Amino acid sequence: MENQSKESSEYNDAYLEASNLPHQALVSAIIVDYLPQYIFWRDANQRLLGCNRAFANFFGFEDCQPLLGKTAAEILEICQSNHAYAAILLDADFSLVTEIAQGEYTSDREIIQTNKPAYYILAISGVDPSVLSYFEFRKYPFQHPSTNTTGVITWVEDVSDRQRLEVDAKANSQQLQSALKQLQDTQTLLLQSEKMSTLGQLVAGVAHEINNPVNFIYGNLDHADTYIQDLLQIVQLYQALLTETPPEIRELANLIDLDFIMHDLPKLLASIKVGAQRIKEIVLSLRTFSRMDEDQMKAVNIHEGIDSTLMILEHRLKPSNQHSGIQIIKNYGELPLIECYAGQLNQVFMNLISNAIDALEESLEKPIFPGEEKTFNKSNIPEPLRIKITTELVNQKQVQIKIADNGTGIPSHIQNKLFDPFFTTKPIGKGTGMGLSISYKIITERHHGSIECVSRIGEGTEFIITIPVRQSSTSRQK
Repeated sequence: MENQSKESSEYNDAYLEASNLPHQALVSAIIVDYLPQYIFWRDANQRLLGCNRAFANFFGFEDCQPLLGKTAAEILEICQSNHAYAAILLDADFSLVTEIAQGEYTSDREIIQTNKPAYYILAISGVDPSVLSYFEFRKYPFQHPSTNTTGVITWVEDVSDRQRLEVDAKANSQQLQSALKQLQDTQTLLLQSEKMSTLGQLVAGVAHEINNPVNFIYGNLDHADTYIQDLLQIVQLYQALLTETPPEIRELANLIDLDFIMHDLPKLLASIKVGAQRIKEIVLSLRTFSRMDEDQMKAVNIHEGIDSTLMILEHRLKPSNQHSGIQIIKNYGELPLIECYAGQLNQVFMNLISNAIDALEESLEKPIFPGEEKTFNKSNIPEPLRIKITTELVNQKQVQIKIADNGTGIPSHIQNKLFDPFFTTKPIGKGTGMGLSISYKIITERHHGSIECVSRIGEGTEFIITIPVRQSSTSRQK
């Protein structure tokens, strides 16, 4: 007891000596004493050498006098405040600390040993665990010039409001960035949709202009065939009845090779008829595909949309210098009419089938993705190249469209980026990186469905589209 009184007396003397300072130092001491932050300084043995008024008030005292010379445990014993953060302030208990929000926690002992200051912010839970308080700690090592006493000056400030504002600002910033990205994606989709709508109107107009003369030609071919057959019969009848053909007629018949004409003319008309029929089919495909400008949801036969897309892309499926042709395998199921934006769905089919053709063609040239060089072997590419299109009804409520190729496949680390805007594996100038992104939005946002990619290196790639057979009433109104 006598030793404790002696120690307390020594610390009181030190405190009184510190008060007997020159004018400038005294002013500084007064300023520190009235600062709202909690400021205190302890020696290497964790005994309090001094503090400001805010620190003393925090523990329920008017000034520092009752706390001088005491350790953290001793201060907590006489603490007249039940403040839950008292032990944390003194580095005595961290049970309420949820995390170090900033910086790195450093003990007084380490600060004295390294002679380096420290800064950190502790997140502390209170009565309500969902509401955190934040305390900022600034610690500075010191050595008394006269007594060589070493210790640490600690500055503690409640920065809860500031920290919450920073957290809110960060959250708001993330929301703004997300909103900006969504706006940019929407703008891109609108621009692309506007382009496709314009293209749809143009294609529809061209198809209409071509359709009229083609119908005129096709409609008259049957009559022309009948007339020609009648004329050929008359010629044959003349040949049979004339016992002697005049030399002028015989000479002209030999000159124009009448026998060949009579034999070939029906074939010629038949080929013209096939060509006209082909033009009609192409025009019909163009008209089906050109539903881009339709802004109303309608119940349609999606097989017609797929077929029209294949018709438009048929020139890319034929044999070329690169390959012997791409085989299309249709495995169509029995589907009802599907409520959808037909033009937009056709755009998705166009993107996916075009990508499949690109992948098959590029797989014949060289590895598409980094890291494939060691495993790539052109002899491993299957022939014929195939694209398989499968449709089926799922649970009577959804339709599933699968578009699969037997190319080299897509690495797993790339698959999760496929639907990102502007991401492309194609060389510069060959791809915008918007096809799959727009397709994703058309399927998920416009049709409330899903689209996924399943691929393994060496086994090809399959895109699976799933959309409802019937859209909700709110979806139809959008």
